[in-house]
Amino acid sequence: MKKVLIFLTMMFCFMSIASAEVIEDNYITVTEYGLPHEKDTQIGAKKLHARRAAIINGYKAILEEAKGVSVDGYASVRDLAFGSEFTNARIEGAIKNAKVIAEEWNAEDETFMVTLRMPIFGLENSLAKAVLEPTRKETFIRVNDYTNTPPITNGGYTGVVIDCSSFNLPTAMSPVIYDETMTPIYGYKNLDYDYVVANGMVGYSHDINEHTRAGANPIFVTAIGVNGASPIITKEDAAKILAENEKSGFLSKTSVTFVR
Repeated sequence: MKKVLIFLTMMFCFMSIASAEVIEDNYITVTEYGLPHEKDTQIGAKKLHARRAAIINGYKAILEEAKGVSVDGYASVRDLAFGSEFTNARIEGAIKNAKVIAEEWNAEDETFMVTLRMPIFGLENSLAKAVLEPTRKETFIRVNDYTNTPPITNGGYTGVVIDCSSFNLPTAMSPVIYDETMTPIYGYKNLDYDYVVANGMVGYSHDINEHTRAGANPIFVTAIGVNGASPIITKEDAAKILAENEKSGFLSKTSVTFVR
């Protein structure tokens, strides 16, 4: 095994032996391996150089994962970064601040393993901070401007849960809620920039009864379709959400859950 690793080191400096990348719980987490320099003879130098190689490989793996993250179901981070040196520099800067959450030296194979983690959302060193641009905030549509027959409001709602389980809804950093005429009633432009960067716009669940983000008393609606990573709901449901939001303000708090 050691001979194979040395061969790989000679052929591909700092090449990754294996990696397992996952995006979960709002983090990009990668595990990578590194090798010592061919001429290293002291154990201390071997560990130092192998760890450094593993971290470099980890940065590369996070970059690949990050660029594959969907922004809205159509455009990815890779699309936003294409041709933009500024965006690429911010992404690379965030990646270099990824935290090492586990590491281990394998004396038998003389390999170093590190696991790095970078947040998708967060005010510092997150992917969202790197790729989401501040924009002029727009107010939510007033229900009286939306419909001539506003629904009676009950008040006390803590959020909204949209059941999208009948559709193959992907996750995304910046989804929108559309009504059946494709009028957006909830989107990135309606929200405080720092709040979105810190917390994201929606939570995802695989169980209609698990909706911590939407609170204890959410409005439940069922999607009638999807547009990329964004659910489409009826105008009736949209009117109810807008009306109740005027009383409770849950949309501004991003108290929204999509059930996938």
